[in-house]
Amino acid sequence: RVSPMTDQSDVIKIISEFDQQISHLASDQIVDKSLLFLQERLNFVRVSLNMLTPDGTGFTPIVIDPQDSVIPIPEFIPLEVSHMGAVVKSCQPIYRPDISEYETKYAIDEQLIEWGVKSDYVVPLITEGVPIGTLNCGSATVDGIEDDKRQLVMLMAPKLAYSLHVARLLEQAKQSEQKYRDIYDHTLAA
Repeated sequence: RVSPMTDQSDVIKIISEFDQQISHLASDQIVDKSLLFLQERLNFVRVSLNMLTPDGTGFTPIVIDPQDSVIPIPEFIPLEVSHMGAVVKSCQPIYRPDISEYETKYAIDEQLIEWGVKSDYVVPLITEGVPIGTLNCGSATVDGIEDDKRQLVMLMAPKLAYSLHVARLLEQAKQSEQKYRDIYDHTLAA
């Protein structure tokens, strides 16, 4: 568990551990492992990954619940109903120390407060210079995400984005290979 980190070797150790856990997995496993890692190691009450839809109009969220299981939520979250849209547009993180007192109110804020999230930190996931989604971390206390945790999440986000990108490319390559193998086999059989 991390709080507060004063030693750079602690940061390196945690990032290395995070990278080792996710870098070799398929994309769905990367999501599961990374969300659980962040919740368990950094003590977040709520962690979610919100993938930008292909048309860029919103997000498909994947959330971790308090019972340590990953729940894919097939809902669509439009860009404008959450601060995640501002994070993706600016490619900059947003820290809200008190969601209930934040200057801009979003439709999703009531839901977050209902879930017990009092403060949150949203970081863009960027690969090849293009945002692909956000990593959201929430705390059960007002101003509950210390600066060192925010910095750590900022360092983990590019690793997560890159791992997801590579895993998806490998999955697409396997699908393409299977497609051409099926065509080849069908041609030989004919």
